[in-house]
Amino acid sequence: MWLKTSLDASLLLRPIVVAVLAAVALTGAAILFTRDRDKGAVLASLAAVAIVGGDDLRVVALALVAICLVVALARRRPTVTKLPPWSRATSLLDLVSVVMLGILTATAASSFVSPMLPDSQPDLSTRHPAPTSDRPPDIVVILLDAHGREDLLAERYGEDVSEFVASLSARGFDVSPRSRSNYMSTSLTLTSMFNYAHLSDLTLPMSTDPSFGSALRSHLDRNKAFATLRAAGYRIATVSAGFDGDALRSADVFIDGGQVNELEAVLITNSILRRTLTTLAPNALPDQVRDRVRWNLSPSNWLPRLVTPGASHDPSFLFVHVPSPHPPYVFARDGTNRNPDVSFADNIPDVNQGQAQISALAEAYANQLAYVDELTISAVDEVLLSMPSDCVLIVMSDHGPAVHIDWEHLSTTDTDERFGTLFAARTPGSPNLFGDAPTPVNLFPTLFNRYLDLRLPMASNSSFIGVPPRQDLIEIGDPDAQ
Repeated sequence: MWLKTSLDASLLLRPIVVAVLAAVALTGAAILFTRDRDKGAVLASLAAVAIVGGDDLRVVALALVAICLVVALARRRPTVTKLPPWSRATSLLDLVSVVMLGILTATAASSFVSPMLPDSQPDLSTRHPAPTSDRPPDIVVILLDAHGREDLLAERYGEDVSEFVASLSARGFDVSPRSRSNYMSTSLTLTSMFNYAHLSDLTLPMSTDPSFGSALRSHLDRNKAFATLRAAGYRIATVSAGFDGDALRSADVFIDGGQVNELEAVLITNSILRRTLTTLAPNALPDQVRDRVRWNLSPSNWLPRLVTPGASHDPSFLFVHVPSPHPPYVFARDGTNRNPDVSFADNIPDVNQGQAQISALAEAYANQLAYVDELTISAVDEVLLSMPSDCVLIVMSDHGPAVHIDWEHLSTTDTDERFGTLFAARTPGSPNLFGDAPTPVNLFPTLFNRYLDLRLPMASNSSFIGVPPRQDLIEIGDPDAQ
């Protein structure tokens, strides 16, 4: 499963420890039950198949039948009939395991010896002769995943966020009324944003190539923005959203709240653990998502890792990725619990699903957004109290919601809500720096040109429909103009 995700190998540590301890306990229990090491090993192997294949009830049923057969054979008296050669069975299973492990290890190793992308180099050749200040300002970017734009939220979701927008404005933010995303997914948006280039300008394989995902992550993690910030003396910190395909682990300080991550969620949802947790502990996984959202929107959890209030420090860049109001929809409007039917993400309806389900999901999204907005204002206040007064603070989203979008027929569905994004910037000394219609691809050139005295060129503000490898990317220009 890890190989299919192509996620960072460090994420394997916790799942492997849990799996090994569980396998030891399962094998020990089976040996105690059968009072024989070889019989217990066969029984434990079948039980492991039932656990790992638990997302398919047919696999569970077959494994249970096999377990019953093994138990019946193991308990037969030796004098009745000749028993199966249990030691040979366990030896055969050992051989199969070694071969499987060897194949997986070789496959994993090949992914590490593939050509690596060169580290991004900062482009400081366009720097002005003299900087405007001795010390550039701290920069904090809080990204609210899938937060929509004010006008589209009112139109498509009946949600009035004017009070939230007014609260940001009262704290010195310029809220752009026509901000939008260049891409329809987080990984595409962030890779483009941190490299201040469109994906077509990066050295990426074809979107249908199996290596596209890993190449995209390499470009994101070793990005131009980090290289330029380091060259300017910044200390870089990132707070993980738990979406490890988009994690910026090359930061100087990588901060994670410790909740269940993306790989662990995949492992759980593709095994019997999902059904077990849904039955015995239905709050377990939703609570993990709730904990991460609240943890990421509590600056006291991560600001002390970066700055000491009142003390001098190198300029800091902090990127906080909040995995909400993106699904799963685990919060009611007042912050109380809402447990989705699935363990990690609510289903997004397609054209074949009814209006009632679409309306229910739209309401769930709007309710979660209202609570996240409340947490965000509190987080902004804490950051403003803790950081220097000239701190640049940006609250933005990577893309909008998608409750009404039919992902299988993007050419005929209205995608405006996915492109309309939140963008609010507090830029001391440069009011309305980003204008009315910024896009993520030009976030860093705008900041660096103003605060680092660079002259980086601006990319086009074009948007692109599609999410590789499901669809190819198609340039559509400005969706608001259509």
